[in-house]
Amino acid sequence: MRQIEQLLTLVRKTTTDETFAGIRDAATISIIITAFLSAKEIAELRLEHLSIYPNTILVKTNKKVRRIIPLSEMLYAPIITYLKRLKELGVSKEAKFYFDTCKESSTTDRIRKMLKRRCKEAGVPSYTPTELRQISLVYSLNKACTLQEALAIMVNSGFVFVSSIADKFGFSDSEKLNSILAKYCKRERGNIHVER
Repeated sequence: MRQIEQLLTLVRKTTTDETFAGIRDAATISIIITAFLSAKEIAELRLEHLSIYPNTILVKTNKKVRRIIPLSEMLYAPIITYLKRLKELGVSKEAKFYFDTCKESSTTDRIRKMLKRRCKEAGVPSYTPTELRQISLVYSLNKACTLQEALAIMVNSGFVFVSSIADKFGFSDSEKLNSILAKYCKRERGNIHVER
């Protein structure tokens, strides 16, 4: 999948920038791709909402949603490097994840501008945070081996792509699939956005 290669190129290129901004941006892109967080969710994310385990991160958003994210070394390393740097600087756990002293625009806007700039530097198409999330989600769903895995990925992401699941797991009866999704989503997590 060409878009996934572009996302990985974006992460690799951003991690070569060893400035504080480069380390922060690589970690932010990794969180968008793996936790399926929106720019707004990242802007609101505080360091205290992250729990780090070997190759896994637990993220709790302000919506009280917990996302357990298993990570490849490529995506885990930038996040760990960034968190270590923040600790070295004495940044408190109550601080925002996207640590930036600029107050000229909203954090959400700065994250979007950062992503646009980093895409250009990496020589890949300019992706929005939403596009990164969706590409990563579709890739994760394609790797899912069972319906249970696919449902867990969708609940973790907050999005349900009914047509993708129907095609992958051979559901010709959309009512039956919608019923399964509704029961699963209600049990695992309250509201969920459904993309048909």
